[in-house]
Amino acid sequence: MISIYDDLLYGTIQSYGAPRGMSIPDFFGLANAVMGVESNYNPNAVSYTGAGIGLMQINPFIPGYVEGYTREDLFKPELNVALGVRILRDYINQYGLNQGLGSYFAGPTNRATAAAMRYAQKVLNFFRNIRSRVMTLFKRTDFDPSSGEWITADPFYSSELELESAVYQESEQDFPWWMALLFFI
Repeated sequence: MISIYDDLLYGTIQSYGAPRGMSIPDFFGLANAVMGVESNYNPNAVSYTGAGIGLMQINPFIPGYVEGYTREDLFKPELNVALGVRILRDYINQYGLNQGLGSYFAGPTNRATAAAMRYAQKVLNFFRNIRSRVMTLFKRTDFDPSSGEWITADPFYSSELELESAVYQESEQDFPWWMALLFFI
């Protein structure tokens, strides 16, 4: 688990999709990193300038995305994450990864400024720090929308904990097959 918002973020990404050329797990990790950098996973976060609101620090004045929503609406995690995922996906599709992240931070016209590129690097560093947890999460589980349950995606995968609990234990009456080989040597 990366944050308590993993299920919400995953479901939102499943609905809206990842940027072109980016896998769902990578976009999940990247969006999680944006959320961590922007608000430290605090749904009530407000930037010091007042321009960013909620988990993904949505600017209430972004044209084409926030029309019809009140400032209070933007604090709702479901809406905030949905808007953040759409904006991030669209910016990455339009400008590429680094400048897409820069656009998310500073707006499209300021996407290549030094501050925007520092922000992109900060998000990518955060992503690198959580990537192994993201990959473990996606290797081990996936969501089955038809049943509404988490399922094992790779039936041959076992974590170290699962391997420790599945250590072969034989009873005294079991004769291990490998011992038969000893008689033929």
